[in-house]
Amino acid sequence: MKNLIFFVFLIVIIFSCKQERRDPSIFYYPAEWEPQEAIMIGWKTIQPEFFPLAADVARALEGSTSVIFVSDTSENPQIFKQYLVENGLDTASFTFLTIPIRQALALRDIGPVYLTNGLGEKKAVDFRWSYQDYFERFLIEKGEEPDSAKIYASFFDRNQKTDSLIAARNGIEVITSSLNLDGGAIEVNGKGTILLNEEWMLMVNPTSTKESMEQELQEHWVFIILFG
Repeated sequence: MKNLIFFVFLIVIIFSCKQERRDPSIFYYPAEWEPQEAIMIGWKTIQPEFFPLAADVARALEGSTSVIFVSDTSENPQIFKQYLVENGLDTASFTFLTIPIRQALALRDIGPVYLTNGLGEKKAVDFRWSYQDYFERFLIEKGEEPDSAKIYASFFDRNQKTDSLIAARNGIEVITSSLNLDGGAIEVNGKGTILLNEEWMLMVNPTSTKESMEQELQEHWVFIILFG
């Protein structure tokens, strides 16, 4: 029995070492607990109730992680900057980015998915934000004419460009993905494994199969998929 346990332990160690020695040129989606250069926080002038949370997060990260505040081009950054100043924060310490965006408070869902490799290179994945197409189908199911439903859902068009616009601003190569996906629905371990909700993925990608989605992720995102 002891020999068997030792053999199993040895196999696990060898496999772990192989994982650590991956080809440094291969891109992967880093785990959330890995070091990061900056964090993006969205804000809107019509939703000042979120200002205290944004300020608290910025204060907690001050001196350790850069903060980028993101808003729509229609917002007035001075309103938010004044709030930060009144709460004892130096606005010169932060970056303020304005881009065409409908839901700045949902950056985790509509913002870019960054990939990196052992050489320090970066890429971004531009996936299609899932809610727009889902909302269009929902309206049709409720009796709305397809053309009208598409027009109503087009309200979210600007969200579809958020990830590529942010990546392009930083000169990062963008990989276009055909999948409907929310950034907040992704869980990764930083070693090439992604955990997704199978029911949700099939619902927001009605023309795709589980197998085709796996192939898309494996070919373009270099992932092993675990549907749960």
